[in-house]
Amino acid sequence: MDAGDRRAAVACLAAAFHDDPVFNWLTGYPSDPRPRLLHAYGAFIDSALRDAGHHTLVATADGRVAGVAIWHGIDAWRTPVREVVRSTPAVVRAFGRRIPRALGALSRIEKAHPAAPHWYLAYVGVDPAFQGRGVGGLLVQAGVDRADDEGVGAYLENSKPRNTPFYARHGFTEGDPIALGTDAPQVLAMWRPPRV
Repeated sequence: MDAGDRRAAVACLAAAFHDDPVFNWLTGYPSDPRPRLLHAYGAFIDSALRDAGHHTLVATADGRVAGVAIWHGIDAWRTPVREVVRSTPAVVRAFGRRIPRALGALSRIEKAHPAAPHWYLAYVGVDPAFQGRGVGGLLVQAGVDRADDEGVGAYLENSKPRNTPFYARHGFTEGDPIALGTDAPQVLAMWRPPRV
């Protein structure tokens, strides 16, 4: 992905994550999550575009951005303090008074990462108009292929248990749940060993 795809990619992720239980828990279940999602995914994509260790993939169909995946390369998954600071305005617009909850969740997610070198699938989302057509599978497979080429594992957090079979088809196995906080939705850690 390049900067020219940014707006469409942000809109795609916002549409894909409109019903994400973790995002809605972090923001307090807003009646219309789209404005907050646009701010959040704008910040996440901007951060990925600035960091050479991140790889943002875009799948297109019918002349539109159909899906987006943000993969973090080996040892590039920790959020540097400079990125937290740089993203602060967008994060405030996305999470409002719930920033402490969001930062606490981020800390717990980072602590749950495996120690072994790995590629990290931070986000993958498909516009609802294109779901069920294999777009998400292409975006996931591109990252796991790269991890295999480098002889390392791949890791993700699954916020929707119904997606577990999808990730399993790409070789991910279900790990321990990550406790994000009191009354938080379940998040499953998923690991895929390298295939060499």
